[in-house]
Amino acid sequence: MSSGYPEILERMKGWVDEEYRHDFAREQIAIGLAFQLRHLRENRGWTQQQLAERTGKAQETISQLENPSYGRCTVSTLAKLASAFDVVPIVRLAPFSDLAEWVVNLTPERLAPRSFPEDFQHTVASARAIAVQADSRHIGRALQPVEDMAASVERLPEPKTEEELYAVAF
Repeated sequence: MSSGYPEILERMKGWVDEEYRHDFAREQIAIGLAFQLRHLRENRGWTQQQLAERTGKAQETISQLENPSYGRCTVSTLAKLASAFDVVPIVRLAPFSDLAEWVVNLTPERLAPRSFPEDFQHTVASARAIAVQADSRHIGRALQPVEDMAASVERLPEPKTEEELYAVAF
């Protein structure tokens, strides 16, 4: 997250009108989800049909969900999509400043979050870097459970085919 408070405040000034603010939020949900689904799918190199198979949905449903004008994704469908991408859907009520921060700091990386294995490796690498920088035995001891978990995850056999990968994911 960047410290773009001037940009966030500038964005929020445009939302003084309550009706406009809520219309903008509804549009961001529909448009944002559609673009994110398409970006994630393409980032993984999947077709709509392949995503449909991973979610148990029809290809036509995936096409609708990727249409910014559709805007009717249920929480249940969102959970199935998240499982297919091995990410977590975060559905919560939040202040408008959170929406402003998201809009101001939107990047392709934020649109395509890492899958759990990639995210775990990234987090372990970050924890290792922090431990190296902090010249302390306490941090080294605190890092040991992370190292143990990382070692156990790294010992898992790599799936050789897409079917094996799919079986591991579900």
